[in-house]
Amino acid sequence: MTNFVKCRFAMIGNKSIDDLAKEMMKRIHEDNKINTGYADTSRVGRIFYGLEGDEAHLSYEVVGAKWIHDDHDYDGLSFVGGWDPVRGFQDHILKYASMLDPKLIVLMEYEDESPNFVGARYVLMKDGQITEYEYELDMTDTLVTVESDLEDAKAENEETKEFEQIILWEDLYTRTKVCREIAFTDMREENPWIPKKYLQRNPDEYFYSEI
Repeated sequence: MTNFVKCRFAMIGNKSIDDLAKEMMKRIHEDNKINTGYADTSRVGRIFYGLEGDEAHLSYEVVGAKWIHDDHDYDGLSFVGGWDPVRGFQDHILKYASMLDPKLIVLMEYEDESPNFVGARYVLMKDGQITEYEYELDMTDTLVTVESDLEDAKAENEETKEFEQIILWEDLYTRTKVCREIAFTDMREENPWIPKKYLQRNPDEYFYSEI
C-alpha cells in the first residue's frame, strides 16, 4: 500500500498571486462537484496541465510522486502525493505563476502519514532557473500517538526501546515548523532581499472556505 504524503502550499507574492491561489482552489471545488471521486488522480492533470484521459494521471517524473490528488481534509491549497512530496508539481506552479510575479516564492510543507518524515521546501526563480531550499526530518525513530494512548505507548516503549521519542499528533506541527525555519534561513542567506516576515507566511494562513 502506498503511503499518503500530505503537501500544503503557500504562494507568497503580490495580489495577483493571492488571486491566483483563490482561483486554483475555486477550480478544484468546481471540478469536485462534477467529478465526485474522493481521490481523483486525474484532477490535477486536467486542471493544471490541460490534459485529458489517461494522460491526466500524471507520472512520478512529472509531479515527483507516484500519483497526486487534492486534499479534501484541508481548506487551503493542499494535495496528497503517493510515497513522496509533490516537488514536481510545486515547480510547475512556480514556473507559470512567476510570470505574474517574478519574485514569487512557493512553500510546500509536507508530512508522511506514518509519519516517516516531515519537511518544508521553498522554491523561487533565480537567474531564470528554479532554485530550491529544503529541509526534512526523519521521523522513523519517533512514535506519534493520541493523548488517550500516550501512557500505554510510553509503558510499552520502556520495554521495547523501539522509539527514541513519543509525541502527540498535535506536536507534529512543531517539527514541521522547525523544517520551515531552517529552509527559510538557508533561502534568505542566499537571497537577502526576502523580508523576514515571509517566514510567517505559512499554509495555515490560507483558507478559502467561502468558495
